[in-house]
Amino acid sequence: MPKKRRSAEVWKNPFIIGHLAEGGGFADREKEVARICTALRDPSSRVLVYGDRRVGKSSALRVAAEQVRAGGLPVAVVDLANATSAEAAAQRVLAAVQKEVGRRWSDLLLKAVGKLKGTVTVTPSLAPDGTLSLAFSVTPATDPSGKVKQFIEVLDAIEAELDVRGVELGLGLDEFQRLRQWCGDEIDWPLKEMFERHRRIGYVLAGSEKSLIEQMLENKKAGFWKVVEILPMGPIPERELADWLVERSKATGLGLSPDAAAAVIRIAGPRTRDVVQLARAVWDRTRSKGAAGTEDVVETMDLLVVEQAALHQKLWMRLHDVARKVLLLVATEPKAELTGASTLSKHNLGPKTTVHRVLKDLVVGEVLVEAVDGFLFDDPFFRRWVQLNVLQDVGREAPPLLNTWKQQGLNLADVHKRPLNIEGV
Repeated sequence: MPKKRRSAEVWKNPFIIGHLAEGGGFADREKEVARICTALRDPSSRVLVYGDRRVGKSSALRVAAEQVRAGGLPVAVVDLANATSAEAAAQRVLAAVQKEVGRRWSDLLLKAVGKLKGTVTVTPSLAPDGTLSLAFSVTPATDPSGKVKQFIEVLDAIEAELDVRGVELGLGLDEFQRLRQWCGDEIDWPLKEMFERHRRIGYVLAGSEKSLIEQMLENKKAGFWKVVEILPMGPIPERELADWLVERSKATGLGLSPDAAAAVIRIAGPRTRDVVQLARAVWDRTRSKGAAGTEDVVETMDLLVVEQAALHQKLWMRLHDVARKVLLLVATEPKAELTGASTLSKHNLGPKTTVHRVLKDLVVGEVLVEAVDGFLFDDPFFRRWVQLNVLQDVGREAPPLLNTWKQQGLNLADVHKRPLNIEGV
């Protein structure tokens, strides 16, 4: 009897990292997505999705936008992460809104832009399907106040035209805190006033640069004080994430054991994107044999680190001597009191003020993140690279990834009972 051919989906890696996750590739976040959907549907909503990078904020925003669109309401999502200026951000807003509402109200943006008194140049053209397509160019402002004014005026013009037509729009601004980088704190009060007067646009803001966002939230006289609702987004609970890893693997014919799923989370966690990256590599390496255990996870992690070695090497070479010493210490003793007198002396770190400055630079540069009881590597793959490639320079061997875990006799149930500690594997 001929063997049944497996469907293409069985051989398709279920873990997505090359683009924003969607559909079954999107892990959990049901409550967050539901809250974002509510905000996008309600023009009186001002919601700030706030959390670390790589935990799924952007994917949650886009999944919610698709759900709201499916219900017939227009939603535009603007990614400001790679925008280069406030003018570029304004152009992206116009382009996203045009893409969303162009087919419904082809002249909406043309009329809205007409209110901007020549600060925006519009180049119309016909798309392949015959619909009107518009390209926007915002004239650069010469000072921060001018940049702020332009950005606000663009949104005010869209709001005014929506009001004339009696229609509403959901607008997501991803990595919105970039506006403050370009415009300084001069953006805070105008944004607050804009949110308070707009009645046709439901705003969802997403951001991950904590220091900037906290400045905007904590300023009672301006900023976002009592204007936005905060929707915190932290790591997905371990049990839910582990179950998701197992089920996604099982659906494509790979037997990822519960302990292996827990190992993926322990080694790469707590950020969803890092967990998914490691799970994806494990799936690629083990799909032919149909099963994956903890040792497969360990071997895959170190292979990934080797593959990324050139990037890590380049980052390491850019660091000065004290920064390297600090990272070596964090890679092995994450809870060490880095500015304590005994630590400074033992590891020849130099003056306390120097270490303070280095730590600040490493955090701002997103190499380290500050935890309650110490510092952690932002990138678990870079941390492992330091352990594998640099510890030998000080006469130490890289610690086995799961050595501590095995010695304690931990299993999946134990992992679920305690908070995830990526430095404790």
